[in-house]
Amino acid sequence: MGATTAAAASSRAVGAATIAEAFRITAEDHPDRVAVRTKDDEVSLTWSELRDRVDGLARGLHELGVRRGDTVALMLGNRPEFHIADLAVMTLGATPFSIYATSSPEQITYVVGDAKAKVAIVEELFLNQFRTAREQLPELAHVLLLEGAQGDDTLGWDDVEATESDLDIEAAWRAVEPEDLITLIYTSGTTGPPKGALLAHRVLHGHLPGFELSHDFFPQPDDLIWSPAGCSSTMPITPMCMSVRTVCGAWQAARRNKTVVAR
Repeated sequence: MGATTAAAASSRAVGAATIAEAFRITAEDHPDRVAVRTKDDEVSLTWSELRDRVDGLARGLHELGVRRGDTVALMLGNRPEFHIADLAVMTLGATPFSIYATSSPEQITYVVGDAKAKVAIVEELFLNQFRTAREQLPELAHVLLLEGAQGDDTLGWDDVEATESDLDIEAAWRAVEPEDLITLIYTSGTTGPPKGALLAHRVLHGHLPGFELSHDFFPQPDDLIWSPAGCSSTMPITPMCMSVRTVCGAWQAARRNKTVVAR
């Protein structure tokens, strides 16, 4: 693809109405470019491979009852699966949100309950505190465990991703509108109950041009977006750090067909 053609393809994604649409355009225009990889390249996904993984998980989540307008909690470290989960939930018109890795069971209970999450996607490192929190979360129907099911109270990620479904993926992502919520960003709760900031797809589109302008129009062709601290890293992070992921992570990559390098 020539430079002019590549620029035109990139501008198609930038002009998308939602991040869900931008992701689809980027995967269509740059199917063989690397979208997400780990620093050591142990895991490397092209845009088409990422799309296929996203669609598989989206189908599985749909069969678990996740619908447009629902919320899904993510308690994952900075890893490729975080981006798959983020985009899969978004594909359904639902809203993914992150939980601090340092959260106590009481804080998890408050945030998940406040967001009214139906499903949580968790890695094993955080399972014990999530199990304790779940005792007070009757509306939380399912907990997906990244490493595989452990007991009757969890489902395995791979099993959910492999679930057969008649979901029309294209119809699902096309139904997402600019005013739909793309994420919730909760404060740490150090000065009182955590407060959730509601961000719509159009808000992210509004933020990104300003970010690019203030950073010398980063990213440029072949740039990498390094994401060393995930939204649920094992280090304490601030809401500002979460906002940086919001602006610089998979969503920015979806608009500009860049590669996200996970820690």
